[in-house]
Parts: sequence; structure tokens; C-alpha cells
Amino acid sequence: MTQYGFHFDGKRCTGCKTCVLACKDNKDLSAEISFRKVYEYGGGTWSQSDGLWSNDAFGYYVSVACNHCDSPACMAKCPQGAISKDPDTGIVNNDPEKCIGCGTCVTACPYGAPTVDEEQKKSVKCTQCGDRVAEGKQPICVEACPLRALDFGENRPDCIVEKAEALPQARWHFIGNVQSRRIRDIVPHAHLIHSLFEERHLRKVDAVAAELGKVQDVLLEVNVSGEASKSGLAPEDVAEALRACGELSHVRVRGLMTMAPQGDAAVAREVFEGLRALRDEAQCAVEPTVDNCQLNELSMGMSEDWREAIACGATIVRVGRAIFSESFQE
Repeated sequence: MTQYGFHFDGKRCTGCKTCVLACKDNKDLSAEISFRKVYEYGGGTWSQSDGLWSNDAFGYYVSVACNHCDSPACMAKCPQGAISKDPDTGIVNNDPEKCIGCGTCVTACPYGAPTVDEEQKKSVKCTQCGDRVAEGKQPICVEACPLRALDFGENRPDCIVEKAEALPQARWHFIGNVQSRRIRDIVPHAHLIHSLFEERHLRKVDAVAAELGKVQDVLLEVNVSGEASKSGLAPEDVAEALRACGELSHVRVRGLMTMAPQGDAAVAREVFEGLRALRDEAQCAVEPTVDNCQLNELSMGMSEDWREAIACGATIVRVGRAIFSESFQE
């Protein structure tokens, strides 16, 4: 089954809620109902030392709507069979002819996506603008975002080709493993490639991008934890790799990516803080001397640890199993 999904870039989002208002206007929703919501998170403390005050305050926004899960809890629990999943797009829809407005889907959804319209006595939710997607357009929230904080993402080369051709005006991120033989499929369609670390792959990306007349934005993957099961550059090799990228005229390094060990939030935070420190160090020591390095992005955090990642400065989080795996439990 094809599965469309939203990609959210937290660093770009300013909490303006244009996505929320565009959706409400497009769907003619009442003041009480919103299919997309923007949440504000913040924290930190102030401390005084030698008469000087300092703080570790942080704040960020998260824009969320229906995740159109692979195995939707709302669909499984609906007593009327009113909720279905489109086999061509993966979009989860609610049939108003079958819906009785009982609210079972509201209590079943862990993301608070459905809501009961008290006037219609029906459950309503985000449809990912299936009608617009069928016409080759973007969902209205994606199109309306003034800072392009919402994009589409894909982790399989064959699917990014298919989906990018179906939605050519959307920006697509490639977040899966890079194979040399599939680089020619990825580069024409990817706005940002998240998982490069081998020089031979970087050089091939550069060559393909040159043929296409584009500059390909990429992230370098770093194995901060040092686990043998994970790919990526060793932390001590990052600066050298960035300098080597300076030789590539059709590649632009936008930041770093990592994955943390599963099961321990404290360890995950340590890994994410390590990646941020590497990025900060590279911004001072390497970025000024390498023209094609603009290290603004930190892609880190997945289903179990995205909260820790955002608190450590992540600009992009990669949430998959929480949305697509029936067995995932937070």
C-alpha cells in the first residue's frame, strides 16, 4: 500500500497557525473544530552566579493533524465500520453515511485527530486533502505554510519516484538508506537527503546533481553512539568529511543526522547533545572555510525519543513506527 505522510520541519515553524486557518477556511469548519493544531512547548530555568543571570530556556512549536496511521486505532474501534483506509494513498477517511457520532474514534485515537461535530452529530477529521492530492496538488496546510515547515518524506527510492511524479509541486525528503544504484532515482526528486556518510555516495550525488543542473541539499549521518549496528561517520571524522564536501560543486551540506540507542531516554539525550555539540563546533571551525556548508539542520529523534531530540535542538524529527506500526507502544 502506498502511504502519504506529512513532514514537519520544527526549525521553520514560528507558530503562526496559517496551516490551521487555511484548513479551517478550506473545509469551512466552525470555530470549535480544527483538523490541524499547533502546540507550543517551552521550559528551562534562570540561575544567578556572581550577580549575573543566565538561563537554559527553550521553546518550540509542533504542528500536528491526523497521522493516517498504517493500522489506525480509530478504524479498528469504530463500531459502525465507518472509517476506512484508502489503498492507493493510505489516507484514513470517515464515511458520514455510516457514522453515528458515538465518539469511539475520538477516545481510541492517541493523537486526538478525530472530533465529534455536535451540530452534524458526526465524527470529523483531517482527510489529508485527498481531493487535492488526487488532482496533483498539495494538502491545503502544506501549500499555505509561509515558511515551508510542512513537507512530504519518503524512505524508499522507488516510492519517492512515484510520489514525486504524482505531486511534483511538493518538496520531498529522502530519509532512508542510500544505495549507490538508486542515487539516480533519489536526486531528481529529493529536496533534502538525510543519510549520506560515504564519500563515494557523496561524489555520485554530486555527479548526478551536476547532470540535472541542481545543487543537492544533504545531511551527513553521524554514528554518535558508536554502535556497530548503526551507520554513519565517527564523530572525529566529521570535520574532515565536511572539508571533503567542499570539493563538490553540486552538493550543499545543510547539517547532521543521527540515531540514538533505543530504550533509555537519558542515553538518547546524551547522543543528541553530542550531535548538537559536533554541529556547533563545525559551524565555528569548518563552515566559514567551506563554501557549500550551511549547517542549520539537526535531523535526530524518532518515535521513542523525539521529545528528547527537540529539547536538544532538533530541527527535524523522523517519526515512523508511532504512526505506521500496530505494535508500537510509547
